[in-house]
Amino acid sequence: MDYAVKKDRSASPPKYLIFFKARDADALTAAFSEYTQKKVKKADRSERPSVLAKLAQFKELLKNTVVDRSRRKELER
Repeated sequence: MDYAVKKDRSASPPKYLIFFKARDADALTAAFSEYTQKKVKKADRSERPSVLAKLAQFKELLKNTVVDRSRRKELER
């Protein structure tokens, strides 16, 4: 598959046009389907919240809480 990149300076910011050429339509379709699968998989991962962000959020919650850590020894009679 061949491709060519052309910069369209008439728009601000400039746009890039990419032209593709393949021997048959099946090769072009296969390449684009593989690319879209990768992009969809990456988009799914980016929608999930970050574990580090969740951890930071829970750390902030723990900073604001007051825990009574004193132990009491009492005998019941």
